[in-house]
Amino acid sequence: SIRKNNFSILVEGQMDLVLSHQAGFRNTVASSGTAMADSTFSKENLVNNLGLVCRLSKNIILAFDPDQAGLKAGSRFAKIALSLGMDVKVAGMKEGIDPADTISKEGKDAWREVIRNSKHFVPFMLERILKEAGEDGRKAGKLIREQLLSFVNDIESAIDKSHFIKLISDK
Repeated sequence: SIRKNNFSILVEGQMDLVLSHQAGFRNTVASSGTAMADSTFSKENLVNNLGLVCRLSKNIILAFDPDQAGLKAGSRFAKIALSLGMDVKVAGMKEGIDPADTISKEGKDAWREVIRNSKHFVPFMLERILKEAGEDGRKAGKLIREQLLSFVNDIESAIDKSHFIKLISDK
């Protein structure tokens, strides 16, 4: 299903996974607290977890809970995925509602819209940073340097790096 759809959806928990599959998104995988390796192959030359997903498709959507823990976990997975050359998007979840809640309370069409409207990780984080900084340009610059530029640096493509640097600069 990941190959067929040319993207995977990474969720946090088993309920998110089960309900996403029941909603027809069989290209969903769960991290379930699993430690993600930051290389495609392990010391034993075995394909690591995210490396295996990467082999099936270079496109991934992170659909984690919209809380601090979810953002932290999503950022960690995004860093690893970007360093593997993956195109990383983030599903914009409503505050306080995880994927399982979205599917069970709002239906599979709402979940489809969340997935369809996902944004690349860099613009997603940039919006969060600019919202946090408000009108304070100096604070925005500091937060961008501390929280975002290392992700841009991990992007393999020089063209994509240039695109995102220009996007950050324009904002």
